[in-house]
Amino acid sequence: MPDPDRSIARTVPLVLAIAWRNLGRNRRRTWLVGGAIAFAIFLTVFFMSLQTGSYVVMTENATGFLTGHIQVQAPGYSEDPRMETTFSNAASVRAQVLANTNVIEAAPRALGYILASAGERSVGAQLVGVLPEAELALSSLPGFLVSGAYLSPESDPGALNESSGFREEAFIGQVLARNLGLSVGDELVLLGSQKRGGVATLVLIVSGIFSSGQTEVDRAVIQIPISTFQQAFELDDEAHVLAVKTRDVEQIAQVREELATTLPTLHVLDWPSLLPELDQAITVDRLGGRLFYGMLLIMVVFSVVNTFIMMVFERTREFGVLLSLGMRPWPIVGLLQVEALWLCLLGIIGGIAMAAITVIVLGEIGIPLGDSAELMKNFHLPDRMYPAFSIEANLISPIILLVLIQIAALFSSLRVLRMDPVLAMRSR
Repeated sequence: MPDPDRSIARTVPLVLAIAWRNLGRNRRRTWLVGGAIAFAIFLTVFFMSLQTGSYVVMTENATGFLTGHIQVQAPGYSEDPRMETTFSNAASVRAQVLANTNVIEAAPRALGYILASAGERSVGAQLVGVLPEAELALSSLPGFLVSGAYLSPESDPGALNESSGFREEAFIGQVLARNLGLSVGDELVLLGSQKRGGVATLVLIVSGIFSSGQTEVDRAVIQIPISTFQQAFELDDEAHVLAVKTRDVEQIAQVREELATTLPTLHVLDWPSLLPELDQAITVDRLGGRLFYGMLLIMVVFSVVNTFIMMVFERTREFGVLLSLGMRPWPIVGLLQVEALWLCLLGIIGGIAMAAITVIVLGEIGIPLGDSAELMKNFHLPDRMYPAFSIEANLISPIILLVLIQIAALFSSLRVLRMDPVLAMRSR
């Protein structure tokens, strides 16, 4: 008896070779259809990569102010942020977080709402105690400095006032400085409630003024050294949140799970939980993009359906001869499926190659935004768009198109099943 495995091993390469040869019988049609597939893949992969790049910029910009990619908090602080809801051993917790190889920096922060005064003017503001050297690596706020200097590092003994024991420095927003009539070097008085109910009073010197482009931040945020905050508000080695910056936005979910395992008694939240509005905006934009890409792929599939219908009609006599020689209809349908597979693979490989080259080049030099560049600079955003490599873009759309084209080719070739060999051989 013949070995069926050996028979299949011989048949498959033969079928692939015949299908490849058939594509060359009408090269113009092959190049046109393959080019349409390649162009659709190119557009889909490139614009999905462009979307991914814009999401990275949006995420980095939104989390770079105060949130961070991830936050470690005391249980219940996210639902009800109160002065007394802190976690202890902040330095130890920070060290455990920094031990994670995917973490760039971790910044402990103490937060509270206070009354800020200068002369006869008073306004409410949010006071943020920070570790200056950590903020420089994690937050974009120090980079928005417009006058003066950022807070001195905790390791700098020159910033410590020996009489008060405080580092008498404050980093404030430009709108707040204007409302209070302050400039660099002026005195700022802060009044708030301590953790145990006492009154916290601070007299600080404005070391620097920032302008973030966001009025709410520039009007309400005051940063001071966390050691000063802890002394004034009777916090020991305590903090309200620990903001974390990861090496890659794509690794945030993984890092969050690892930190949750490392710190089981604390709550670990990622930026989608902290900034749900931004997460929803990205989700809506992504869905809109996928709808557009889906319509584009469907248009390409319709063109392939038309091509294969014409192909079947043109080759009716050929199929009639094959049927009269004893070939079954389904192997002919299978041959057409292989031809569709070769055609789709040619288009997919060409489209991905073009998109990859474009993304790599534009990922380095960026796409100028023209007249919008100045507006973007006002919000401290890049004046160019940078596409980012997306595994999803390079896998999902080609796979979907491959499946749809195979289905389209199948329906187009089902006419072979109803062919009469004699009538088919008479056709011209």
